[in-house]
Amino acid sequence: TVRDVLETLIHFQQVDGKIYHELTSSGSVHFDASDATPLFVNLMARYAKASGDLAFVKKYIGSVIKAMDYCYSTDTDGDHLIEITNVGHGWLEGGALYGSHTEFYLVGLWNAALNDAAYLAALVGDTQREQQYRQEASVVNEIINRDFWNEKGFFNYGKYKDGSYTKECIVLTSVPVYMQVTDPQKAYRMVSDFASSRYSADWGVRMIDETNPIFNPRAYHYGSVWPLFTGWTSLAEYEVGRYNQGFSHIMSNLLNYKGLSYGRMPEVLNGSVYQSSGVTLHQCWSETMVLQPVVEGMLGFVPDAFSASLTLAPRIPFDWNTLQVANLKVGESS
Repeated sequence: TVRDVLETLIHFQQVDGKIYHELTSSGSVHFDASDATPLFVNLMARYAKASGDLAFVKKYIGSVIKAMDYCYSTDTDGDHLIEITNVGHGWLEGGALYGSHTEFYLVGLWNAALNDAAYLAALVGDTQREQQYRQEASVVNEIINRDFWNEKGFFNYGKYKDGSYTKECIVLTSVPVYMQVTDPQKAYRMVSDFASSRYSADWGVRMIDETNPIFNPRAYHYGSVWPLFTGWTSLAEYEVGRYNQGFSHIMSNLLNYKGLSYGRMPEVLNGSVYQSSGVTLHQCWSETMVLQPVVEGMLGFVPDAFSASLTLAPRIPFDWNTLQVANLKVGESS
């Protein structure tokens, strides 16, 4: 299934290497986002590690290189950070937080994509590109951990064209933490705050602190609870070692799945009261985040098919006496 998804993304890849944001069932394709292209590279690497499908990587490495070249081309000011301006939105598509030149979320994805592209280049024996991507990843990593850090204890979300930064802390900064590109001590300090009642409702994590003057519990990007963000936050919490906090957010999503939507997961919930905001009542990425923090976070499952190995690092609740897991796949093995 993942291979089919990757081939669909590649089939509609723009001639300049950009990956689409949305594709309708009637074949209308939209390229109005900046984050889809680095995420495509990330997905290719994750597929390779899980499947061991070297033939697929060799067949489509050209599409990965085109995607990377496109990302490089969007850095118009030469600061090593890919951009939103004249490229397309990141996760924020509008609203009170919108309008930055680039985003911590986006450049964190870029850092991860450089690491992943280096991994893929090494698999196919392209040592020149492997070295290029690794060197750039090191530069980007230093920049984002130094320049985006706010001494109040979080990573600033957005950078403006004039070099200044946004002031709000929002949970999208948890994605680079999950992608393992943030300074561990800084990430721990920031992620710890997401457990507070200012961010966390019983049904998930709000985009921003509910005491912020712009907070609106019905606003799509500055007050709502997204199960997607809740899952990302949980994964970040497991990454920094806050396991109880991560499990609490797993349960927020799991109970939503059981209680709110009767076996489905909505895209967006109200940030102040336990009800759907009425946006897409059956959302795949919300349902993904019921599962992914369990497998990657609580179980600590990391496949590496090319070395015929896996990592299991369970971080389970202290009061559990038993745990049964089946059908974790590494290559052709379970």
